[in-house]
Amino acid sequence: REPAPYCARCVSPPDPCVKCRGECQKPEKTCTMEHSVYLAIFSPGLVKVGVSRTSRLETRLMEQGADMGLEIARFPDGELARKRERSLASTYPDRVTFDNKVKTISQVVNGETLQGLYRRYDAERVLRFSYFKEKPAMDPIVLEPHANMAISGRVLGIKGQVMVIEK
Repeated sequence: REPAPYCARCVSPPDPCVKCRGECQKPEKTCTMEHSVYLAIFSPGLVKVGVSRTSRLETRLMEQGADMGLEIARFPDGELARKRERSLASTYPDRVTFDNKVKTISQVVNGETLQGLYRRYDAERVLRFSYFKEKPAMDPIVLEPHANMAISGRVLGIKGQVMVIEK
C-alpha cells in the first residue's frame, strides 16, 4: 500500500543482536554459539572488520562479495566477538558501501595490503573467493532496475549483491 509500504515485521524494532556492539541488550543472552571475528578484503585494498557465527563465516563473506577473508579470532559467544570487533573499529570500518565494492570489482587484491594483514594477525583461516568465470574487461556500469525492465547478456558471475552481465 502506498501510504504504508512496509509490513509490521519490517517496521518493528530490529533484533538487539543486529545492533550489538558487545554489551548484550537482551534479558537473556542467546548468542551462545561460537562466533568469528573476520577481516573482509575487497580489491584492491579495502578492509572491513566483522563478526559472524563461525559456522556461517564463508557464506557471510560471500554474501558481502569479499575477495578474501581472514578469520582472526574465535570466541565462544557473539558478545565477546563484538567486543573484539569494536576494539578494531578504529583501524577498520565495519561497513563498506555498495559503490566502493562495485568500482573495484575488476581489480585484484593488493599484495602489500595482504602481507601487512598477515604480519599483523595470525589468521585462523584464510578464505579466497572467485566469483567470475572470466575476469570482467572493465568496471561494470550500474543499472537501477525498474518495472518492465529487461536485461540480456551473458552472466559472468555474481559477487555479493552484484550480478555482472557481459553485453
